[in-house]
Amino acid sequence: MAQSSPYKLLERATWRHLLSLAAVYRAVRRRLGHLSEKTQDAGPLRLAMDYLDLEGKTQSKNEALDDWGVVKAVRDKWLTTLTDLAQSNSLPPDEQSLIAEIRELASHALAEDPFAWFLDAVSRRTAAIYGASWRDTRLALAQSPSHPRPQADPRVDPYSVTAATPLTSEGTVEVELVLCATHFTPAAYLVVPSILTHECVCHVPACQDEVQNDSEFSEGFMDWAANYFWDLWAPGVDPDSAAAARRHAQTFHQILRTRANPLWACRDKGHSAAQELKVWMEADRGLSSAEAEMRVARLAVELNATEATLADKENLVSLATRPFPPRLEDALGQWVDDQIDSQELLATVVAT
Repeated sequence: MAQSSPYKLLERATWRHLLSLAAVYRAVRRRLGHLSEKTQDAGPLRLAMDYLDLEGKTQSKNEALDDWGVVKAVRDKWLTTLTDLAQSNSLPPDEQSLIAEIRELASHALAEDPFAWFLDAVSRRTAAIYGASWRDTRLALAQSPSHPRPQADPRVDPYSVTAATPLTSEGTVEVELVLCATHFTPAAYLVVPSILTHECVCHVPACQDEVQNDSEFSEGFMDWAANYFWDLWAPGVDPDSAAAARRHAQTFHQILRTRANPLWACRDKGHSAAQELKVWMEADRGLSSAEAEMRVARLAVELNATEATLADKENLVSLATRPFPPRLEDALGQWVDDQIDSQELLATVVAT
């Protein structure tokens, strides 16, 4: 008897389709970056990926199979496809070698939920930096009928995944990962952990009075910090895919700072404020680039966990353009020297 979906917002067939794709992607993650690049344009590997997706859709509706049966059926069919492809004399030797390696890796695909695994890995690391401010999280998966940026060219923006974390006052927080099953490519899979990092660093422990999708603090300044932490954590989360996951995360976040994203301006301004603070710490306080980045990320985390209005935090971000106002520069200097904490810094800056 087929199992129901473990996620209430996903129909069973959609979950099993996504699981079959994600299981294969996780199994071949050591070569997933190469596979993503090779399948951007028409060719044998692109055709093989189309077969994988089609088989996933077909087997997900097979009521005689449980989740493992679906994954195994999809995997085995795809192994046959790859065997036939590898034996083609029309492929160059490097592609034949890549296909052979991918086939070997794919043979180990299992019906394990990589989405929950990613959230667990990221949330444990985020909890370590937030301490008592951290709130327990659980994952919700939902389906989007289309790409989150409908006008996107999938060859340029294959990242058909987004997420949200509704504001809650207490208890467990639900991180909702929204996937487009019809466009769930290797590239989309590779950015899932960085998107979950954004949600965990920026939103799960946030202590402000409201949620605004156009917030320069929450969606810009904090996003810069989330990117910083993801870059640090990627090798520990999954060393086999870390290089490709970093590369795709960088491309994805660059897209979100362009006009392809309706909320690009707040993200760009928040990133710019973080960079201005980093440069100030290097030029005026003599910190190394690495130390300055770490201190800006630490400031972001502390401010996010500080109980203050979002308006006050937005105000600080808006002032972070050099030359800084004297009250900001003085307060930052005291914070860097550990003479005041972030709450006192914020109170000094917003004081009229």
